[in-house]
Amino acid sequence: MSHVREVRDLGDGRSHWVVDGPAGIRLGGNAVITQYIPDEVFAWKSEPGATVQHAGIIRFEPMRDGGTRVHVRLSYNPPAGAVGHSIAWLFGADPKQQMDDDLLRMKTFVETGVLPHDAAAVVQQTH
Repeated sequence: MSHVREVRDLGDGRSHWVVDGPAGIRLGGNAVITQYIPDEVFAWKSEPGATVQHAGIIRFEPMRDGGTRVHVRLSYNPPAGAVGHSIAWLFGADPKQQMDDDLLRMKTFVETGVLPHDAAAVVQQTH
């Protein structure tokens, strides 16, 4: 994801995220896994206090041809709600377009195995 700068594993299904916001402002917060069934579903939500409240669920559907259809549902509530979204747009940030672009990059990575040139560096797990 092009706007993600850091993801740290906090243990117990929790992680800390740092992302680039509008005008280069760094935003951060913790998220927790809410559902995980291997090869079927992965879901998460932000914890209270996160700058940007968000949630998501990814479902994996096996196809008859041996492929997999991936269903992604993401939601977010920027700081200051609709006003914050408008301010982000004024600074040239379009969160929906960024998510669409990131999903396309992920699809390309999954299909080709080639890591995007601007992929974030792996950060070691901390406890």
